[in-house]
Amino acid sequence: MRFVQHVRRARPVAGALVALLMLFALGSGGAHARGLSDKEIEKHLATAQRLIEQGIPDTAIRDHLDPVIDFFRHQHTKPDEKVYSAHSTAETLVYSMMDITAAKEHGTAAPKQVVVVSGAWADALQLKGFALVELHRTDDAKAAFNEAIALAPLYAAPWSELGNIYQTEKNWPEATKAYEQAENGAELVEDKDAGRPFYRRALRGQAFVLTEQGRLDESEALYRKCLAIDAEDSGAKRELDYIAELRAKGNPGQPASQPGP
Repeated sequence: MRFVQHVRRARPVAGALVALLMLFALGSGGAHARGLSDKEIEKHLATAQRLIEQGIPDTAIRDHLDPVIDFFRHQHTKPDEKVYSAHSTAETLVYSMMDITAAKEHGTAAPKQVVVVSGAWADALQLKGFALVELHRTDDAKAAFNEAIALAPLYAAPWSELGNIYQTEKNWPEATKAYEQAENGAELVEDKDAGRPFYRRALRGQAFVLTEQGRLDESEALYRKCLAIDAEDSGAKRELDYIAELRAKGNPGQPASQPGP
């Protein structure tokens, strides 16, 4: 039996916890205007994550994630306002200029106002998507991840979660696209001195797909790239062991018995 890359039930939604330490609001997106403080939002997200890990995802959505999502939605309803949800200064700077740059390149109109708010909005949507996956509501989960991506297109976490869904469905082209987007975002904004967990996860996702397609040399190269960043990357180590087993059996195209995220 193949070891999968990640174990879903035991896997923490790392992006949410990282983001909780970086909560901030910019422009008109302050968290105090309609009754939820930053600390209250942080508590909602932390509680939601704990409930999901305890196997109570429906309560996490109803009592903790939807209130945060609705709070942010009610804050930003102007049709001429483009809103982003950022987790770092680097992400914020890119979002602040992204639409203006694209408008100049394509000769289109830029949004009248660009607002960058706390990364908590995207995190709430990502956690909701994760909870919906646990409830086997795959289409709803995809919608939640896509909404998070629209708010935070450079944030790798929801891209990788979306890639995981396609991977579980064995939709290899869409899984690859999502993981590549995760890689691109992490390459641009992730702190390169912090072990690069989002970047490595994106590489592992792409490598998993390559293994499933029998492209073992390419897959191995990506896993070794992960180990070059973090020599203790257990997911990369397990998958390299699996690749070695495939080669030893002379059956490089053998499918995984448990498609993993």
